Amino acid sequence: MKNCNCKKCQEFRKTHDFEFIDIYGLNYTIAKFLAPRLKAFEEETFSHPVCMTLKEWKSKIKKMVIAFEILAKDDIIVRPKLNKTIEEGLSLFREYFRDLWI
Repeated sequence: MKNCNCKKCQEFRKTHDFEFIDIYGLNYTIAKFLAPRLKAFEEETFSHPVCMTLKEWKSKIKKMVIAFEILAKDDIIVRPKLNKTIEEGLSLFREYFRDLWI
């Protein structure tokens, strides 16, 4: 419901450069933002943390990508086996957040 014209959304827009709906489901908004950017990072990166090879690094990034792609699907019912995949990707994202640069 982007660009809603209700009074609350209009007031919100006066002080923010994004929509109120973006914070209503912030986890979804963040996942939707990060998934394609992490995927592009995986494709373009040529550097890696000193503790691993480029191949190992790209494998870890891929796991992050998969986790955020799952979370970016607002219609998905998260099943237990997907929870493990999501948690692994989020854990790697948290662990290597400061290494996400080229």
